[in-house]
Amino acid sequence: MNRVLALFLALCLPAGCAAAGTALPVVDGPIPQLESAPAAATQPVAILRLPKSWDFYSNPPEQFGVPVLKPEGDTEWEVTGRWRAARRPAGSQYWVLMGGIFTWYRLAADVEPWGRVHLWGLVPDDWVHGDRTAVPTVEPSRGEPWRTVPYSRGHVLAPLDDGHLALHACPDPACPVLERPVTDQTVPVTGRLTDDAGREWYRVEFRQTILWAEAGSGSLAQTEVVWLQLQSKAAGYRSCEPLVMFPPPPHTICLVDGDGRYLNDSEREYDDLDPVFGRLRQPVVDGAD
Repeated sequence: MNRVLALFLALCLPAGCAAAGTALPVVDGPIPQLESAPAAATQPVAILRLPKSWDFYSNPPEQFGVPVLKPEGDTEWEVTGRWRAARRPAGSQYWVLMGGIFTWYRLAADVEPWGRVHLWGLVPDDWVHGDRTAVPTVEPSRGEPWRTVPYSRGHVLAPLDDGHLALHACPDPACPVLERPVTDQTVPVTGRLTDDAGREWYRVEFRQTILWAEAGSGSLAQTEVVWLQLQSKAAGYRSCEPLVMFPPPPHTICLVDGDGRYLNDSEREYDDLDPVFGRLRQPVVDGAD
């Protein structure tokens, strides 16, 4: 089915297929915010030394955190706390699988546009140098869940002719750029937002991460979602990377149901944004939403 979908997009996008007629919705979820951190310690008890580029989060994903920074390797970060979830939720996301040998460490750093803030990284203990026993155990603040797991009903964004498309961690030009899709990598657009300066932003999903692209930075198109008729449960699509061992999976688009869940059961279990296994929606408790 993914091959059929990819073929359809390859034929449809250049030809400008008929619009599906669905409006691009206004963003209905929280904008990534980070907790303020105190001034830098003159002698921090521990330092995180990154040997390679690594994802940092606003909070651990179990607390509705999202990626906000991806620093380069050979950098150092002040460690201010650590956390281990009392109960690992069901699912097979990488942060759950690695929970036994990796630890969530809270870091403090100056990050634009937020200022001096706390970040969280799930890293091996031996990356942390200093007195690890002196690092206090802390409880991360709870982020806000998205009201729904967003998906696209036909809106897609593609890099311009120069091949560049910057995807930011939040809708602000000063926010870190986490991904740069290349030519032929179609990015599902799931919402729009106008910031306080009057700039329009597109909320997108790329590599199972919610990011933001400034309007005009890419080529926006809308395709007829006729392929949804091929699957009675399909309501739209999201970005995905099919489960294969080798070669590395290409970025592509997969069908989802009305809740934003992949139709493929195996892909669901490894989906960072799945509303059941993922962390971006409040779980249903006692039948209440």
